[in-house]
Amino acid sequence: MVIASFALAFATNGSLAQSAPWEAAPQQQLPGGSPFVLQAPETGVLPVQQANVSPFALSVTQPGAAQSAAPAAPAAAKVDETALRYYAQNGEIGRVSAEIKRLKSLHPDWQPPENIYDRNRIEVNEQPLWDLFATGRTQELYAKIREYINLYPGYEPSAELRRQIINAEARKTLIQASELGNAQEVIKIAVKNSDLLTCQEIDIIWRTARALNETGQDVKALEAYKYILANCANEDERKATVQKAAEVLPRNAVEQLVAYGRTGLDGRSEFNEIYLDLLRGEVGEGATDPAMLVDKSDLDALANSAAKLQNPNDAELLGWYYYSREEFKTATKWFQTAYKLRPSPKAIEGMVVSMKEDGEYEEAEELAYKNRRKDPLILKAYLEVVSIQLLEGYGTEMDFKRLSRFANVVQDAQSPIAAQVFGWHFYNMLELDEAEIWFAKSMEFQPNESAAVGQIVVAQRKKQKARERQLIAQWSTKFPAIKTLGGAQLASASEERSRSSGGSRSSGSSYLRSAEQEISTGDYAGALPYLERNAMSGRESRKAKLLRAWALYHTGRSKEAHKLFAEADKAGSTTETRQGKWFSEKKMYRYN
Repeated sequence: MVIASFALAFATNGSLAQSAPWEAAPQQQLPGGSPFVLQAPETGVLPVQQANVSPFALSVTQPGAAQSAAPAAPAAAKVDETALRYYAQNGEIGRVSAEIKRLKSLHPDWQPPENIYDRNRIEVNEQPLWDLFATGRTQELYAKIREYINLYPGYEPSAELRRQIINAEARKTLIQASELGNAQEVIKIAVKNSDLLTCQEIDIIWRTARALNETGQDVKALEAYKYILANCANEDERKATVQKAAEVLPRNAVEQLVAYGRTGLDGRSEFNEIYLDLLRGEVGEGATDPAMLVDKSDLDALANSAAKLQNPNDAELLGWYYYSREEFKTATKWFQTAYKLRPSPKAIEGMVVSMKEDGEYEEAEELAYKNRRKDPLILKAYLEVVSIQLLEGYGTEMDFKRLSRFANVVQDAQSPIAAQVFGWHFYNMLELDEAEIWFAKSMEFQPNESAAVGQIVVAQRKKQKARERQLIAQWSTKFPAIKTLGGAQLASASEERSRSSGGSRSSGSSYLRSAEQEISTGDYAGALPYLERNAMSGRESRKAKLLRAWALYHTGRSKEAHKLFAEADKAGSTTETRQGKWFSEKKMYRYN
């Protein structure tokens, strides 16, 4: 039975009249209100709901009331005896007793009328009406009621039937308004039909609360959710209430609702998981947005869940959060915790990338290699961690076993990026034949600019002019930057060589001439000491500076080379300076 409560009143006319669907004009005074009371004041803005004064009713302050004035004695509310008389006339003595007790609790001074068992009434069998109502055939129901009124003068539908019909119509209209996003209409219908705002109509309270929130009445919406948690017992509906509130209310409001949670036998709140979900959402957002800070208390609460509740998902989430903050040791610890609780590819991936970023390359490499077949992301992480070691020069310390297994994995994975990284590694080690093989593999797996450039520079170093021209012609359309390569890496040296041999523009420096002779044989390592001594003399020309940059580049000192190319490019950008910057950046490139 729906709990009856206070009748609602419009401030404009002092009463709330509502017609029955079968009536031509409004004649029905709505019996009974709801434990959750909404009242429409003249301003159209719902007042803030005050404390719950009874288990099923909330008092509402009227707007504009003087705060300092003594509270006026409330007007005696008219007692709605409709349901009482209905039960009495049907001889339902148990319900009569319960209704009297309910009315006495609401109106202590009220006394039951003496004539409630008056049999002087029209006897009509309403079962056909209830059958139509139960099957939702509303139009037939209304027609049948009008037929009864015509057949039995003085007949009116029973109070319970009337209430149920009016509530059904109101419920249908409110849900339609809610689905259409008409929040104002939802609130208006709820005000007129407060009998719907009970635990038995939980969906209506949810919709009303959302409408209140959408119209800027967050406090009132919060009170609606609080009413459910204070009075309704269904466990699933209580949890759903907090979840729905969390979708629309701010964090501090949701925490107020979580405080209503009942403690179970295990000592945990019934809303513990919902609260943790809020924390997970924040930490997850923080993991993807390094600019977002998460309170330490929230991180501690999630850490407690991961440790004490043995939750591997929370441990992984903390791992990715600390990874995003570049706290790689802490991230590794949480990924290890997650893996101990539940071995998973994601935890392994987290450990690998965290150790890699922390500089623990060999440990990350071993872990990734052992688990590379468990997940494509772990395979990707393995290729990445070895590629970084090769690009950073750590590859010179790799034994044959590590290099060989990397080659096998690259071949199996057919990774064009890893293959070209291997190509550049061998190029820097002056293993040109091996470099050419891996650049060709990279192009076979998937044509890419870096591998195409690698093939061309290998041809340049091997002085294979025909091969160089053929490669440039083959790939310059797909990769426009290649058009300008034509001997780019040796251009500076060859230009200086030709000019020196012609005698037209000798540098005048013995150091520079010695460097040019070394470069003419392709020995950049032998040329570099002469170029550096020439620079220390304070008479380094732009061309000498570019020669030194190329020598640094070819001897593996790419960062220093890039600095010189950048300085020269800033002083006067040319094709050579731009190419020098590009090549040195590629050599410094960290694979992602």
